[in-house]
Amino acid sequence: MRHNIFLPFVVFIISVSLQSYNAVSEDPPIRDGFSLSFSYAALHDTTLNHEAFEIAQRGQKILADAGLIKKTNLVTIIDYSLPSTEKRLFVIDLDQYIIIQKSLVAHGKNSGDLHASRFSNRMQSHQSALGFYITGNAYRGGQGYSMLMLGVDTGFNDNAAKRSIVMHGAEYVSYEYIKKYGRAGRSFGCPAIPSNVNQEIID
Repeated sequence: MRHNIFLPFVVFIISVSLQSYNAVSEDPPIRDGFSLSFSYAALHDTTLNHEAFEIAQRGQKILADAGLIKKTNLVTIIDYSLPSTEKRLFVIDLDQYIIIQKSLVAHGKNSGDLHASRFSNRMQSHQSALGFYITGNAYRGGQGYSMLMLGVDTGFNDNAAKRSIVMHGAEYVSYEYIKKYGRAGRSFGCPAIPSNVNQEIID
């Protein structure tokens, strides 16, 4: 993976192997003849970081062309530049250019308080880790309905499986919690999401 193209505050979650990822030249046609700029505008949501969306979509196209993607229309972006009081997880359908889910999401308790500013791949760091992930199986465990995540960026998030980084629901990711404490609760590094939309987002 080419780490120099990553933003210092974004997680990409897609159902692919990203080992062949490379940067693409300026604004090529991406899907059905539409450009990156057009597809971003079609989403009608400026809270989604433009550059993050472009990087994610470029990666999707490269991997789709290589036959490495099972679901070519879906990508999830978590933008940790936004505070935990805002919906900063975006599930995007790239065929229809719509955001099909938008949600609160927690960051690791040692990544920061209201904002995430520190990230780590280390064991027991209790921080979020940046980069690209592939989705694993859904299962029911100690955190309820959850989904395995495999980090594919060496040195950035490749310890995710060893750290038991998974997507799961949590009662502390809610507007009730935010109203009481001024921020969402924090995890041990997992992208925890509201319990009432957890299974829908994972599925």
